Amino acid sequence: VSHNQATGKTFQWADFISPPETTLTEGQLPAFPQPDFDAISKKDVHVACQMSPLDEHNRTLLDNVHPPNWEDPESSKGDGTPPIYDLVVIGAGTGGLVSAAGSAGVGAKVALIEDNLMGGD
Repeated sequence: VSHNQATGKTFQWADFISPPETTLTEGQLPAFPQPDFDAISKKDVHVACQMSPLDEHNRTLLDNVHPPNWEDPESSKGDGTPPIYDLVVIGAGTGGLVSAAGSAGVGAKVALIEDNLMGGD
């Protein structure tokens, strides 16, 4: 779902992050890559602000757990109605992850809602 409609390329967080400053003068600390807040959708800015440093490893993490430009799923009916779930879990802490995984494991259709990155694992 997070594809560039024009090119068909999958968006990645690296597309929105400028490379770090590589030239240092004496006494300067290295600069970490900074996100381009104008290019990131408004709903994703909070994630880019909370992840530090935005190095290769953290960008890979973000690509896997919070894809940029994510769009909410549509109903399988295709008529624009919201999807119907057996269980909606709010919060991906220890209890939320266990509840969602256990319910999905027995065949329930589960939605897991988390404001930030998932934890508790």
